[in-house]
Amino acid sequence: MTMESHIVLFCPKCKEETGDGFFRKRSEEHCKKWNEEVPPRICPKHHCEGEPVDIPDSEFMILYDQTEDPEFIEAMVKLRKDDIIEYRTRFLQFKRQYDAEIARLQSGLPHCPHCNSTDLSKISNLSKAGKIGLFGIFGAGDLGKTYKCNKCGCKF
Repeated sequence: MTMESHIVLFCPKCKEETGDGFFRKRSEEHCKKWNEEVPPRICPKHHCEGEPVDIPDSEFMILYDQTEDPEFIEAMVKLRKDDIIEYRTRFLQFKRQYDAEIARLQSGLPHCPHCNSTDLSKISNLSKAGKIGLFGIFGAGDLGKTYKCNKCGCKF
């Protein structure tokens, strides 16, 4: 089991105000390993003691990366407490999506900055020149662009 660098905490006052009561602090184990001062488990907004959440930070971050919906994350934390087998089954789906996204980003393939799709078309210099020839200065919008996303149409 790996050491978690952060712990997940919960502030009921933040939950009441914004709908999201989760926040993170460096873990005691991490601070001891790196000779850092252990930060207090205090909510940065309300300055009250945060309640520890029973979920490893690495799993929390994968869920948060997939959906920033605090109610969904709360439901997953409850499922983890009530039925660990069902939680693992559901969490594994998110972990696979997360791992696939990391692999895609590390592959070096260009991707759309808007929708993250890798279904791209290269904008040729010939089409750029033709557009300028046809529309003059108004056709110069594609000059600095290399790709067009076939999913959302974004040019970058």
